[in-house]
Amino acid sequence: MFKYMVERKELLSKLGTEVMSDILLDFASCYEEVNYCVNWMLVAPEERLAVVKAKIAGLYKIQDYIDWRHAGELENKLYDILGDIKSLNPSPEIGLELVVEFFRTDSHVFEICDSDMTGIIYGNDAAELFMEFGKQCEQKDFIIELLLELLKDDNYSVRGDILVHAGEFLSLTELKILFRKIQIELDDPCASYLRELSKQMRDKI
Repeated sequence: MFKYMVERKELLSKLGTEVMSDILLDFASCYEEVNYCVNWMLVAPEERLAVVKAKIAGLYKIQDYIDWRHAGELENKLYDILGDIKSLNPSPEIGLELVVEFFRTDSHVFEICDSDMTGIIYGNDAAELFMEFGKQCEQKDFIIELLLELLKDDNYSVRGDILVHAGEFLSLTELKILFRKIQIELDDPCASYLRELSKQMRDKI
């Protein structure tokens, strides 16, 4: 499959930029998702970060209640934001901060939308994106502090899903530090956090 993809890429590159641009614009005129990607690629790199932050902040501006029959549009917005964060190719630290800002919208989103899928987006997709940036980040104390701040206000129990992946980006020693900090710094440490970290630590031994 990989060889096939490489061969196709080489053949497409021989068509030239003008031909490929015309093809891409034709697709963009027919398909909204392609049009979105084209528009995003045309945004200057220095402006993309501001655009992503504005999109995250824009979630708070949605005030009307959305029932499950009309939740698809909001779900697509959430997926788009996570995709935009990833496509920025930011430093691990900025990437983590953006994912944290995304997580902080969870209470508002859950209050205005009746959809199980939104929980999956936060608990699975956003948590996995946090893990990806966490693996790249060498400042593990920075990650631990971000996690502590998030877990202090986990009203809908999706932020804790990041801990399922904690062993992927924290060493055994760092997991122990996070475990102890949760016990000390959280007013009411969730038993599920500690159980998950205990499992991650056992897996490291």
